[in-house]
Amino acid sequence: MFNNKMCNLHQTQLRVSVNDQPPFCQLVQRVDGSVQFGDKYSVDSDTLYLLQKQYNFTTTLINANQNFGIKYNDTTGEYEGAVGQVYSKVNRFKYTKLQK
Repeated sequence: MFNNKMCNLHQTQLRVSVNDQPPFCQLVQRVDGSVQFGDKYSVDSDTLYLLQKQYNFTTTLINANQNFGIKYNDTTGEYEGAVGQVYSKVNRFKYTKLQK
């Protein structure tokens, strides 16, 4: 079903939008402004770690600041929060609008 390129991302760096939602996801802000997972057990951090190990990629966490995302402009289709970060290519992915 998937070709070999999907199985090994060759240490590609992916940017992941996350929200601080203990106990599922606990974030710590570093002095340099970057974000990392906290020391306590977290379902999100463990899941991401397993995916990194399986598919050979690295991550940079982007704090969505407790905003999961809502559509705020129906005309342009703009979103804010975690959804907006992905949609506006902050996380360097290309997405297209779904047609109704």
